[in-house]
Amino acid sequence: MKVLDLIAEQTGFPVSTVDSILNSLTTCTEKLLREGETIELPFGKIAPRDLKERKGRNPATGEALTLSPKRKASLKVAKKFEERIQPTSMPESPLPPPPPPPPAKTWQIHLDGETISVAEPELKGKLKADTPVWIGDRWTQAQMIPELVSYF
Repeated sequence: MKVLDLIAEQTGFPVSTVDSILNSLTTCTEKLLREGETIELPFGKIAPRDLKERKGRNPATGEALTLSPKRKASLKVAKKFEERIQPTSMPESPLPPPPPPPPAKTWQIHLDGETISVAEPELKGKLKADTPVWIGDRWTQAQMIPELVSYF
């Protein structure tokens, strides 16, 4: 199982959201390392390590080379993290359950001369294109609300 899928399963977030967050983490990490910053994470520290110009050899030909200076990333794993990944270690606590799904959106509609609250999943069969729906600060016909078009 990929880390992406595992995080999505544990948090209840869609894979696309988790992917976006991990991409953002990667981008931020690259930026901070370029700026010479050290990043502290729960499992360790990622720090920039600058290598100076040095002598080297082409492994295929044996030719002497001068290697350009460059920056690498160095990961120092946290001691507590290292202890927790040992085959004999027990997890500190079980994985938390995924969060409950968000409550269904409720709409105020004007039906048969009265205003009623209807949860979005229950709109099917109650809504017509010209049904007045309260949105923001005014009544609007359901057909003007893109989210509701599939319900009539």
